[in-house]
Amino acid sequence: MDLTQRAELLLSRVPDVAQSLVGDVWERLPGYDDARMDLDDLVGVVTPNLRALLVAVAGNRGLRPDEVTPAAQLGERRAVQGVPIEGVVASWHSAERRLLDQLVAAGPPMPPDEYTRLARLLAGAVDVMVAVSTEAYRRTRSEAAAHLDQIATDLVSRLAGGEPLDPAHVEERPG
Repeated sequence: MDLTQRAELLLSRVPDVAQSLVGDVWERLPGYDDARMDLDDLVGVVTPNLRALLVAVAGNRGLRPDEVTPAAQLGERRAVQGVPIEGVVASWHSAERRLLDQLVAAGPPMPPDEYTRLARLLAGAVDVMVAVSTEAYRRTRSEAAAHLDQIATDLVSRLAGGEPLDPAHVEERPG
């Protein structure tokens, strides 16, 4: 069984693989808990990323630009949810290990050169996903921080200027 067949077999089971991956990270990595996100939502966000990785492996190629969009969206979501960046990166490496294990187990034992090729192909694709999601994460955090800094500056200026603050006005600030 070649890499394409192994990846195609896993593609048919992506929801199950996503569920098991979420089990690997849920309440084990910083920020992956009920306080920040919904478990079912997490599975829904992980699934398209796993699918993109498996499609790239099945095609024996790197990721196309359109295939990394879910990774960018994942990075944005994690930034808004306040998940530490270390947790985001660790979750990608957990996904890489889970997929590698599942791909190897999907068929008969692999020759060492085939295993090496699979590991490199998958690692390269995960590296791209990590880079895209961390860039989106940092951009989102920077935008949020700039927005909050502006709100804080406006509020301090009003207070320093002796302007009364109406709580309703503060809550209406765009956010």
